[in-house]
Amino acid sequence: MWPASLAGFPLGQWIADARRFYARGDMGEDRVAQLEKLGMIWSHFDVAWEDGPEPVAGYRMSDE
Repeated sequence: MWPASLAGFPLGQWIADARRFYARGDMGEDRVAQLEKLGMIWSHFDVAWEDGPEPVAGYRMSDE
C-alpha cells in the first residue's frame, strides 16, 4: 500500500519505484531500453542540476 500522500498520484509512485529498481540494478536491460526510448529521466536531481543555472541567471539580488 502506498503512503497516503502518494495515494492520489500512483504514476509518481511508479516512477519512483522504477528509479529505485534501476539504481539497484534490479531492472532488466530490455525494460531500461524501453523506458529510455520513452524519455525516462533516471535522476531528477541531475535534471534539476542541469536546469538550475537557467532560472537563477535572471535573478539579481538587490540591496532594497
